Amino acid sequence: MAEQEAPKAAEGAEGEAPKKQRGKPKDPNAPPKPKNGYQQFTEKRRPELKEERPDLVADLAAFGKQMAEDWLKVPQEEKDRLQKQYEAEMAIWKPKFAAYKQTPGYKAFFEIKSDWMDIRARKKLQKKMNKLMEIVMKYKDQDERVLSEPFMKLPTKKELPDYYEVIKKPVDIQRMLNRIDDGKYQDLDALEKDFLQLVKNTQTYNEDGSLIYEDSIVLESVFTNARKR
Repeated sequence: MAEQEAPKAAEGAEGEAPKKQRGKPKDPNAPPKPKNGYQQFTEKRRPELKEERPDLVADLAAFGKQMAEDWLKVPQEEKDRLQKQYEAEMAIWKPKFAAYKQTPGYKAFFEIKSDWMDIRARKKLQKKMNKLMEIVMKYKDQDERVLSEPFMKLPTKKELPDYYEVIKKPVDIQRMLNRIDDGKYQDLDALEKDFLQLVKNTQTYNEDGSLIYEDSIVLESVFTNARKR
């Protein structure tokens, strides 16, 4: 007897993972905002141009340039008509949207949008911090020596116990990178505070004039200059 095919799970069944939303969140309950004259034109022209010039579809810059050139060819009276239509629709939309902003639905969406903006800002900050640390880590002197190597990872307490007796706030570059990835730094000032602590620790534990002492001075300058870029 043939084995029966297992029934397929119903779409949207309980336990099914929701699809992850990509890009900027959109409010499905908000009254749709009217399109201005150019937006109305491109909405109609876009599918026409794709059919007329399929060679432009893969080149967004060229496609956008052609759309702009086509818009310039639109008679002024048609542009004026589209603008009047837009202004009339906006006069209706504005009070509707103002009323919608007082609803619980808008307030719920505003929180979602704020969270998205916060996440975006954090990612941008993390990217900037990683770029800053990358400059420090890759810096070489005139002898092609990478100065950051001894600062990447501190020895353990077992390997160098007296270091931890002298240094009360140990920090190394790897720990800073981990903190960046974990979102521990709220701003660049917090990152700089840790880096300056690393420099201070180096100069406290090591003798003035030693190679690692001098390297810490150079790396502090590299960090400060990179941040100002």
